[in-house]
Amino acid sequence: MQKIIVLLSIAVWMMSCQQDDIGINTERDNNEKDGIPVKISLSVEDAIDNQTGYVPMTMKRNDDEIKLKISNMYRVIIMKKIGDEIIIDSLATSLVDKSKQSWISIGFKAGENLNDLSLVLTPGEYYISVFTGFNFLEWNSHIRKGGIVANNSLDGTHTYACTYEIGSDSYSNRGIKYLGEEIFSGTTHFTVNKTEDLHSTSNPQLDNMKIVLKRNVTKYRIILHDYVDVDPYNSFFSNYSPPIIRADMVATEGKFVDGLDIWGNPWYNPEAPTKEMGYCTEALVNMIPIEDDGKYYLSTPNARVYAPYFFSKEGDNVKVQLSNFRVNFAVNQRYYKYSGTIEATLLHNNIDGIIFRPGTETEIIEGSPPATNLVLEMDGTKPKSPLEIFNSYAEFNFLQIP
Repeated sequence: MQKIIVLLSIAVWMMSCQQDDIGINTERDNNEKDGIPVKISLSVEDAIDNQTGYVPMTMKRNDDEIKLKISNMYRVIIMKKIGDEIIIDSLATSLVDKSKQSWISIGFKAGENLNDLSLVLTPGEYYISVFTGFNFLEWNSHIRKGGIVANNSLDGTHTYACTYEIGSDSYSNRGIKYLGEEIFSGTTHFTVNKTEDLHSTSNPQLDNMKIVLKRNVTKYRIILHDYVDVDPYNSFFSNYSPPIIRADMVATEGKFVDGLDIWGNPWYNPEAPTKEMGYCTEALVNMIPIEDDGKYYLSTPNARVYAPYFFSKEGDNVKVQLSNFRVNFAVNQRYYKYSGTIEATLLHNNIDGIIFRPGTETEIIEGSPPATNLVLEMDGTKPKSPLEIFNSYAEFNFLQIP
């Protein structure tokens, strides 16, 4: 198990104009006699399974099934209480797997967890928050060394730590808020007591610290299905290119979660509640064949845009209306559309969605690409024959994506 060492100064750093994460993903040459060892276990085992709105649902239970994938790099925010204020003492990044590059996705199977986080801290009262998906989040520029996150009148929930990224002009989701990975976060609070001998053995209590990382997202999938004997002209597969799947989402009850606060809890923008979101995700060119049931497109990791996730909060369900569904295939300028609206409820720590199949009506207008209608096949609540394609982790296991 890897050991991560970082030495923190007793003094508070002055405010900085830039974030300055300490790379604790590698062993640091610090003298342990100047601090006290603290070991923190990082656990995702309590949240590794998704709930699902699909009924019935076939769940593969073999030991080789990947239950979760997160990027290798995660962020650690180390805060210290100085007087009546809680101040950011250090920002750091670490790796789930020290032997792999930071941008690699790490798969978790049942019973697997992150490595322990080992720190060397000077005496004081500490708050430590951990966020996975470091590079899939837009970070608040005010989260920096020396920043005050809480005091007698502020509890740390008023300012966000991170929120959605915005799609760039060179991608299909340009200008749209998106989340390209499941995000887990958690925090812990403890005190490192001053001793006469700082290089003495560690306090047993500080060897058994634990941060339970909780999933802070819901997943909503729009799946495309080429059923058996589909008309080749109208089929999705006939386009021989990756689909771009889009829709508009409006919250009719509740509001969308905007991000996470400094403690890793869901955060709502108090000044401008989010009631509308765009949906844009892509799939790889290969469809997934299912025996006697045709082929399916799922949005999958490694696609140019993979964004089926939305921040969520336990107990705060969001009723949404989805509309303006369209599926584009760039190679032949073909697209599919659904003119109706669909009601859905985004539940915390959940996976749900809908399935479309190609219709039989194609509209041809001079100067415009052909437009084929979409037919709603499954709305996430109707029972359907148990198929492994509806497994919560199908994106990670069916295509064997590295």
